[in-house]
Amino acid sequence: MTTFLQDHHRLPSTTNCETAHPAAEDVKTTGHRPYQTHVITTRDDFEGLAGEWNDLLDRSAACTVFLTWEWIQAWLETIRPEAKLLVIVVRDSNGQLAGIGPFYRTRVTLLRCVPYRCLRVLGDSQSGSEYGNVIVRRDVQCEAADEIFRFLTEHADVWDTLWLPNMGPELDASHMVQSAAGNRGMRCRSREVGFARIRFDGTFEDYLKSLPRKIRYQMRRGLERLEQEHGAVFETCGREDQLDDALADLFRLHQARWTNRREKGIFSNPTTCEHYKAMCLGMLRRGWLRLDRAMVDGKAVAAQIGFGFNSVFHELQRGFDPSFPNIPAGLGSAVRLMVIRRSFTEGIKYYDFLGAFTEDKCRAGAKSLCGCDLLVVRPSLRNNLLFRSNTWPTGRYLRFPRAER
Repeated sequence: MTTFLQDHHRLPSTTNCETAHPAAEDVKTTGHRPYQTHVITTRDDFEGLAGEWNDLLDRSAACTVFLTWEWIQAWLETIRPEAKLLVIVVRDSNGQLAGIGPFYRTRVTLLRCVPYRCLRVLGDSQSGSEYGNVIVRRDVQCEAADEIFRFLTEHADVWDTLWLPNMGPELDASHMVQSAAGNRGMRCRSREVGFARIRFDGTFEDYLKSLPRKIRYQMRRGLERLEQEHGAVFETCGREDQLDDALADLFRLHQARWTNRREKGIFSNPTTCEHYKAMCLGMLRRGWLRLDRAMVDGKAVAAQIGFGFNSVFHELQRGFDPSFPNIPAGLGSAVRLMVIRRSFTEGIKYYDFLGAFTEDKCRAGAKSLCGCDLLVVRPSLRNNLLFRSNTWPTGRYLRFPRAER
């Protein structure tokens, strides 16, 4: 695997949390704590953060669509309305938000019989979410992160382990958490996980030239045939009154692929469909939704959904009509190329495929990147079992509840 932003493209670490003075030391020297930390466990109290959440996210290094208020709210409303919140809120001396530990409580079992109290990031399960993390303001990120883990140290009765899967390939993604947790005596271990992204430089034509000649020809020719020979018109859902029809087409076309394989797709689950409806409505209102359809004779033959957020396009799901005539590179690739073409007009810098690196993504120009799954464990004799070499990082003996896998 290569790492994100190789050849001067890898982001340097902006944290130096190993040398940051923990908040506890400020208490000794000033007689008061410069940060106020409290925990939210009810939905009513959680709603009180609505007006501040995204502002803090914008000012953090964890600024991803999967940690936005809209994403998490839709998840809470549809997938996990019964989630047991443990949201750690850190405010500075002026009462401004400095950090949030956006957690919920669940469990993980070892060998199907030894239970552990586990914290996970809100919105992370059964949703396609990636890049879970704590949310801390850049100007005080080491101090705010330390406050979050100080709280966890002082409340050992509510957790044993913190599970952060699919942390991004940027250096800061897991480094800050591991430093803050390590400063509080917690044990951390990570394992590699793959990502796939395209970095856009120059123009759309420059992107095409970066592809191998055969693939470039097939992708360009496929899009041309779709538009010129089949008369395809690309439509982007931009209004709320278009959303239901656009989602219905996405669900139908995505399911068609799995039906042909005699398998269940994700949209066979009514809860997933309800989640997409709630999530897309919030994203549409914020201008982040990119729900596109290729229409031929007034009927959708392909659809793709993603988000344009913080100069990144995230490709979430796509589907196409398997009975449609063959075109070079395939119908799905033609729609993806259309989205890539538009991304250049929107100032998108990265195209994020989500999920693991695959041959299909490689053909589109994606690079293989390396992030990590991170396990943080509160020190105790019992918890040390989780760090046995045959338990972690393989994870082969650890099980989450079925609804959270």
